[in-house]
Amino acid sequence: MKILLFGATGRIGNKILHYLMNIEKVHVESITREKFDLEDIWNIHTLFNPVPDYIINAAGYTDVNKAEEQTEKCRILNADVPKEIARQCEKWGVGLLHISSGQIFDGKNKVPYREYHIPNALSHYARQKIMGEKVVQFMHPSTLILRVGDIYDNRNSILNKLYKMAGKVDHFNAYIDRMVGPTSTDLVGRIIGKIIEGKHYDHMEGIYHLACQGGASSLRFLSYAIDLMVKEYNMSPLVINPISCRDAKEVAPRPRYSIMNSELIENEMEITLPNWDDELESFIKKYKLES
Repeated sequence: MKILLFGATGRIGNKILHYLMNIEKVHVESITREKFDLEDIWNIHTLFNPVPDYIINAAGYTDVNKAEEQTEKCRILNADVPKEIARQCEKWGVGLLHISSGQIFDGKNKVPYREYHIPNALSHYARQKIMGEKVVQFMHPSTLILRVGDIYDNRNSILNKLYKMAGKVDHFNAYIDRMVGPTSTDLVGRIIGKIIEGKHYDHMEGIYHLACQGGASSLRFLSYAIDLMVKEYNMSPLVINPISCRDAKEVAPRPRYSIMNSELIENEMEITLPNWDDELESFIKKYKLES
């Protein structure tokens, strides 16, 4: 089975590649920035020669704040590129898995978001992610879309920021009233590996949420992460100062509540996703954070 993986060097794509490489009889061709400029949309069709068996699109514009300024680039990478990939998949009869985000909701819910809840973007980034979902479904109706939770990684995430700050400052601000669904990139990679290895892509299409079970305030999440890193990495401790979203001075607004319910994919694949705190502990023990 030949798979084209777009965004193979990104935070999520890197972990997807890791797990796909361990599956027997699966050959992965990584599409990276060095190999192909995705903003050259009209030449995407050249990547379909020869025609692959499956496409995973983990590429995209992910800097939520910069997206408010680099609006065109965000639109191209998060909406126009997925549209063209989906168009080529429909033309050649190729399956497609597209990565989306839980940031597409407005955060007004009081219970975890389900797949049927209507997105309502707060930022330009979120608007383009919503558009990306719509266009891939229109161009290639059998597309499998995974909306991932509030991801963290060992290369470029809030954990790395905390790790770099330790020993240089003694405190860090965190929102006490922003509820998040922490989800590791490793979990996303593992589940997509299972989708491919178990051939679940043969019967899965439409939108599925993929996030750890449960959620926490940003304050609780980061406090627990610091405790684990102090223990695992002998990191200097940081004091977390609780602040409110009312005091936020963000370039791009974020939802106050972004926890998602992933029961649909659990039932479909007959799996149980880990609780956010258990996954965080496992992740920090498994990976060394890049400083």
